[in-house]
Amino acid sequence: MTYYDEANNWRFDSVALPTDIARLQLKFNVISTTNNSYNNCYIDDVMVYSGESPSYNMEPSVTTRAASNVQSHTATLKGKIDNPYYFPLESVGFEWKEASDSIFTQVLTDTSQYQMPSYTMPVSYVLTNLSETTEYIYRAFITYNDTTIYGSEVEFTTYGCDAPTGLYAVDVGLDYFILEWDNDTNVETWHLKYYGDENCGLLDSGELFTETNSATVHYEFIVIDMHHHGAVISTPLYYHFAVQAYCGDSLWGAWSGAITVATPYVGISERLKNSVTVFPNPATSYVDIRVDGEVIVMDMEVYDLYGKIVHTLSDAKNESSQQTSRIDVSDLSAGMYFIRVNTDQGPVTKPFVKH
Repeated sequence: MTYYDEANNWRFDSVALPTDIARLQLKFNVISTTNNSYNNCYIDDVMVYSGESPSYNMEPSVTTRAASNVQSHTATLKGKIDNPYYFPLESVGFEWKEASDSIFTQVLTDTSQYQMPSYTMPVSYVLTNLSETTEYIYRAFITYNDTTIYGSEVEFTTYGCDAPTGLYAVDVGLDYFILEWDNDTNVETWHLKYYGDENCGLLDSGELFTETNSATVHYEFIVIDMHHHGAVISTPLYYHFAVQAYCGDSLWGAWSGAITVATPYVGISERLKNSVTVFPNPATSYVDIRVDGEVIVMDMEVYDLYGKIVHTLSDAKNESSQQTSRIDVSDLSAGMYFIRVNTDQGPVTKPFVKH
């Protein structure tokens, strides 16, 4: 049995040997041509089997993969083609339909890239004008020698609203920065998830609400002070964020692409940070904040884990070398909080636990 591919200059031979053969010798004669384009001949593989030869699939195959970038009205269909012997493919594409329909719609992709000598090639196609919150079914396919081969069927469901866009961080400081992303007046709620690197540990997620009259959503994030848990003070702390939209009626959108925010090197703020002391910690009814050195305090704020301000002390201003201010925390629920002391030399954030 012999197969040729003149376009890619290869040949495959399969020879049946006598069943009573006792000894086998293989001999290959390689003749170099004078054509500089084909001046060498290579033998890629030789296989000899005793008894019945195993099944050896030479034909191309196609696999349907999970859809990606699924939004409310778009999705990227994905598949994989295996064609180890480079058979010419007549067509490559996908068939898709709504789960409730009985007839598939066919879309084709450019087949020229799949004729190249490569064992495995990815294939994709972006569907548009889909219906939101709808279940779809699709499958990848290839056609060669007037035969169509299908991959398995894969399902996906579009979201109720698109993933947020334009997510970035501004005013990044030692322990504070602002997250911003593009607003959408159709969105009722924004859900933010965030976590730190290995030095920071895993952080909670928060649920935020928009200002629908603004073009950009702003969220102030207070960096959790993890340095006393072993973080190296000579390196920045990294935080990773993504945002998801809630469109109402139990409909959630896709998560935005994640961004990473690196706080500056904390070693430069050690003197300022050491000038602020919070006690008692844990606290039950109040916390005292003492500020030492030539530091001017502008105001103080208490935040919860989600960055929400739960208490403000605007009369904490001082210009003395030492001052102690007291904040009543008796009405706060048990948990972890953060006191942000805004000074003329920059902000300082200290954690405390409310019992």
